[in-house]
Amino acid sequence: MKKMTAALRRAQIINVSKQLFSKKGFNGTTTKEIAQASGISEAMIFRHFASKQELYTAIIDQRIQEVGEPIADDAIKERNDERVFGTLARFVLEKTAQDPTLLRLLYFSALEGHALSDIFYSTHVIKRVMKLVDYIQLRTTEGAFRNLDPVLVARAFTGMLYTYVTAELLFNADKYYPKATTDQVVENFVKIFFDGVRSSKKPH
Repeated sequence: MKKMTAALRRAQIINVSKQLFSKKGFNGTTTKEIAQASGISEAMIFRHFASKQELYTAIIDQRIQEVGEPIADDAIKERNDERVFGTLARFVLEKTAQDPTLLRLLYFSALEGHALSDIFYSTHVIKRVMKLVDYIQLRTTEGAFRNLDPVLVARAFTGMLYTYVTAELLFNADKYYPKATTDQVVENFVKIFFDGVRSSKKPH
């Protein structure tokens, strides 16, 4: 059998660890279990990663690189409000549905009080939320949006999205509600956010 290259071995360890961490958490997963699941020695893991924390960080970094940028820059330049918010909504929904591992990892980290969840939030989530905040502030200055706190507005919209995907991930909420497509969720969430739930028509 051909010997696995260092890069492929590293990728294998990351992929196996990702599955175990997402099921058992950081504290509940040992390097011995990772080694057994990978078919290698525990010493081999430490040849590629100095510690379990370094391995955990590598998993999160890999996932961030894979998912890409959620807000389209050209939509910002065009001042296409629905597209700016819609692409962000679609990004969150589709990426979580394709691979919920990252969200599981972050939930475990937060519940375990692990520093990595804070590192992820402060370096990746805040960066993306602040990009949305800047856009909201711009559109408010231009008179397109009401004069509201842009940080709270951005948190309200992203909060809707993550509440939705969390319900799907933890409780399989589709068992209890009519199944909605991603297009339907995006369209309705964006419309609710921009128009509110009140009709412009007079009540009967």
